[in-house]
Amino acid sequence: MKKIVFLVLIIFNINYLLAETITGSIVGIDKDEKIPLSKVTVRILGTDKGTYSDANGKFKIEIPNKTSKLIVS
Repeated sequence: MKKIVFLVLIIFNINYLLAETITGSIVGIDKDEKIPLSKVTVRILGTDKGTYSDANGKFKIEIPNKTSKLIVS
């Protein structure tokens, strides 16, 4: 049985960390290949605000403040 282990990585552009809009990519890693993960939930901890990654693993979310924490599942 072949096992595929995915490691979820969120890649942020440091410029966006200083703003109130966060963008990123969610990818899985199988051997040395990065595979975009679609339909992954990204939400702000303590709120009902969230979004999903698109077919290319990309997401964009507006945060209420710079200390907000994101939950990825």
